[in-house]
Amino acid sequence: MITLRHSAPEDAEGIAAVNASATATLRRTNRPNQKALANRRRISPELSRLVAVFQGRIVGTTGFYVDGDALRIIGLGVLPEFRQQECPSVSASSGKMSV
Repeated sequence: MITLRHSAPEDAEGIAAVNASATATLRRTNRPNQKALANRRRISPELSRLVAVFQGRIVGTTGFYVDGDALRIIGLGVLPEFRQQECPSVSASSGKMSV
């Protein structure tokens, strides 16, 4: 079962590993421009982060923030071996969601 929860400071290493894996191919062909970097710095204070955890390992992560009536997703990343899998249901309890 995969659990979704808000990230904690001790998740930094796992989040960095997921982000590095998720963007490895992209970063060979595309680098963020100055406008994108400035936008990221601007929204960073508003950004919340979720992590997907499987058997104690962070396997996915995304940043998000609320912009008026919209939920903006930033930097969705999933480890390759956990991509394109069926997800039968999601349930939420005590601030966590299980898949």
